[in-house]
Amino acid sequence: MAIAFWGRKSKEYMQQLLKLFPLEEIDMVVDACMGSGSFSRNISCQLVGVKRIAFELDKSLVTMHQEIKSNADKVLQKMLECSFSDELYLYCRRITREFNNGKTSYDRIEIAFAELVLLYFSYNSMRGNVARRFDSYTKYDNERKYNEAKYHLEHIKNRFWLKAPSDIIDLNSKWQRLDIVNDSFMNHTDLWENEKCWIYIDTPYELHKRGINEEKVHNYKNLGYDVDMSTEEHELFISKIIQYATEDRLRAKIMICTNYELDDKGQIIVPKNDRYARLLEYGFTRKMIEDKACSNTYICTKNRDGGAKRKCHRKIEAVYINYTTI
Repeated sequence: MAIAFWGRKSKEYMQQLLKLFPLEEIDMVVDACMGSGSFSRNISCQLVGVKRIAFELDKSLVTMHQEIKSNADKVLQKMLECSFSDELYLYCRRITREFNNGKTSYDRIEIAFAELVLLYFSYNSMRGNVARRFDSYTKYDNERKYNEAKYHLEHIKNRFWLKAPSDIIDLNSKWQRLDIVNDSFMNHTDLWENEKCWIYIDTPYELHKRGINEEKVHNYKNLGYDVDMSTEEHELFISKIIQYATEDRLRAKIMICTNYELDDKGQIIVPKNDRYARLLEYGFTRKMIEDKACSNTYICTKNRDGGAKRKCHRKIEAVYINYTTI
């Protein structure tokens, strides 16, 4: 692949998910928050004889996926017509945001190419704003950091032009087996009642689990996604899951992703009143995902806006499931 991994979740992470495959028969797989498509690319589209659906609210991301599915040759041609520059990168950032905000005058191939640029050239392979905080085009005051960023940029540029075409061809093949829908999965809760459906729900993580002070969220220019999920929407989502479980309507096999900090002894720190932990009371179990790419990163949760030295903890990925695994 042209990038270290496609999306925030690594191949190692996806291999861990396969160990949590449902034991019972399934005939449908739903990727509830498609994002850059890591789950659908690495797991969903590998399955035989099942219907596959992916939901995503971000219009420009959906456009990228749909155009790669239907017009991969035109996306590749667009790549050949461009050379990378500061101006191109900043242009791609601007038009995808404007497209998500309702400006529809842009050509769909142009939007698809812009999303590819942002995916590949963002620091951690996810084109959300948190990644852009560490972009290769950040103007560092520190010369050492600037030189590191410059080296990183040249490395990705070479891989992008050499390897991105093979990624596009691979996705074009796999997306033929996938229905890609520009809508919220919360508008399709009827799928939650299908006992032969496996639903993978990897929402944008809660703000405090990204090291962002929720009380001062208006101060942050980079929250992580162009189309994000608010604290209220997280609460609505978990409450709806619990409601369905309480009413015995939650028949689908559900996998819900989140993350936690680790203490100095490597034990997870479950925050008081953690809304996801409430699922344990309604038939869910919590499984930790061993993934070096994720567990070697840190969340700074104390004094984010200055003052005393911040307290940083390693984090670990976790999933909540309501079914028996293989």
